[in-house]
Amino acid sequence: MLFAAVLLSASGCGLTGETTRETIALAETPATGPLVPIQVDTVAIASEGAELYAIGTYAWGKFDEADLANIRGSLEDSLAAATKSKQLDPSDRVRVSLLLRRYVVASTNMEVAVLAAVDWCAARNDGTAIYRDVFYAAHSQMFVATLGSEKATVNRAIVRRVAESSLLLAAGGPTAGALPRKVEGTYETLEVAAATLPSHMASAGTAVPVGSTLLFLPSSGSADIPWWRAETPAAEPCQSLLGQEGD
Repeated sequence: MLFAAVLLSASGCGLTGETTRETIALAETPATGPLVPIQVDTVAIASEGAELYAIGTYAWGKFDEADLANIRGSLEDSLAAATKSKQLDPSDRVRVSLLLRRYVVASTNMEVAVLAAVDWCAARNDGTAIYRDVFYAAHSQMFVATLGSEKATVNRAIVRRVAESSLLLAAGGPTAGALPRKVEGTYETLEVAAATLPSHMASAGTAVPVGSTLLFLPSSGSADIPWWRAETPAAEPCQSLLGQEGD
């Protein structure tokens, strides 16, 4: 717990896993004509989709409704900023529905790792599905990370991929190869995403002063992290996500 105590004094609420709503700078859309408006319909997490593995440390940072609201708010704010100076065509719109199939947070007193399985669809104003994307976002960090900062890194990658893809769709159809959008920290398969994360995590021992000597306390735990549980098949029709509030 010594490392956690140091972070607490330096990192504020980010230590316990809180995230914030933010406007994220997006890549410029190569559009010459007007864009149709983009509407965020739903942002949800599947029932039992949030998982927390706290290994030898406090059980902090599990994904919650506040985190979900921050992802939605960040998506809306980022899209609004990106389209603020654009000419809009009101004859149609791109409607976005996003479902987090799984959001896994794992932490020790030395390391934080986060993995999200994202399933989202875009539809026209009449509800006709036009795009489906299932992807994974992942990040881990040792020593200088907090639960909040690692969740924020993953959340930004999710927002950037969905928002930039939506902008391409709103421009009248992306060029060949433009989708799925390539965003740092996002991956097409769970295998590739999980390979960027530690498969085994352990809390480090700490040295505690006792009089004039140091008493070494051994590691307080270790575990294999079952990232495989985030596997998300894309078998369901896109229509199942449109207007969905959760599983």
